[in-house]
Amino acid sequence: MIVGGAPSGGRPALALAARSKYDAAVATSSELAHAFAAAWSASTPERGGAVDDELAKLLVQLCAAAHRELPELEGAIDDCELVAMLASRAPDREVIAYLHRCHVNELALAQAASRGHTDAIEAIEHEHRGVLEAICWRFAGPAQSAADLRQILREKLYVAPPGGRAKLAEYSGQGQLASWLRITAVRVFLDLG
Repeated sequence: MIVGGAPSGGRPALALAARSKYDAAVATSSELAHAFAAAWSASTPERGGAVDDELAKLLVQLCAAAHRELPELEGAIDDCELVAMLASRAPDREVIAYLHRCHVNELALAQAASRGHTDAIEAIEHEHRGVLEAICWRFAGPAQSAADLRQILREKLYVAPPGGRAKLAEYSGQGQLASWLRITAVRVFLDLG
């Protein structure tokens, strides 16, 4: 019921309209269930790949939430790729609990950035600037300046080598993206020797 221009829960009517818009952008329950089942059974064939209605409904909710939280990535979030990545790391048991622990919005952002989506790259660079800058300065020295290290890190994170994937595509959503970026940057810089 709408009272005074807002639904009874106090949310503006515009927010509900936006919610419907983003929910409509999500792949269907059956498409997501199929993508999840294929990736889940591929990672461990004995699972059989069965996806029940509760799991399929949760997949739709997670994808819709990613679309709502990342409106700047309209058209860049691939729902089937997103759930396939979640499935590839899903445990044999307690899959629902596992999915609730995952950082799905950050995973969607990382996937879009790993495919070169400019707005996604800018969002990561803006949101995690402090962490990335601190690590670059920590490893800067006579051989490489912080600016050089920043460029090396960007290349590793966002540019796929021939026949490969960008490093950011390895982020699985199981921990915070900031932590993953910090650990990855340290490893990249240690590998430089």
